[in-house]
Amino acid sequence: CERNIKVGETVMIMSLKGELVAVATARMNSEQMKEGKKGLAAETKRVIMKQGTYPRAWKRKDPS
Repeated sequence: CERNIKVGETVMIMSLKGELVAVATARMNSEQMKEGKKGLAAETKRVIMKQGTYPRAWKRKDPS
């Protein structure tokens, strides 16, 4: 996580390869992101990466 991120700032979400995945608004500052284990770090505003570039990492729960 980059230094000096402030709540409300526009941030980039990057892949481990350095590819731009999405543009988001920070909901935590950089210290909270480093220390946090759970929570919403950023709210996605625009997804840039083409869908299907990577396989899904998370599975959806079946609605009951």
